Amino acid sequence: MSDFIWQKSKFQEISTLLVSTVSGFGESPEYQKLAEYERDISGVVVGAFAQYLCRLHERKQAGENNEDLDSAITSAHNAIEEMASSSESAILELVTDEIYENLECNTEVLEKIREHLNPASLALYERWKG
Repeated sequence: MSDFIWQKSKFQEISTLLVSTVSGFGESPEYQKLAEYERDISGVVVGAFAQYLCRLHERKQAGENNEDLDSAITSAHNAIEEMASSSESAILELVTDEIYENLECNTEVLEKIREHLNPASLALYERWKG
């Protein structure tokens, strides 16, 4: 009998990626309102992240301007770019189905989000929009 090591896929680690790399997301109301068991479900966490992303850009549009907000926006878009650069189709689907489809912001905020997308995430967005 051969030995094997069970490894998590990147899909299973998306929640950890977002909480550990996106400034303020782990402490955000969007993440904190999730039940403990929901925090282990990638799609649920990514959906909460989409709400967080909208709120960040809404704050910026409202005129708030500080280093913490800029850092949070940059780190959020870097996380989207990392996910959009994945070779795993399940992760790409998280970006389109749980982020892009759940961006419930006004038109101006959506445009700012699109403007901040990096090359892979922008290409995926354009394909998704069709």
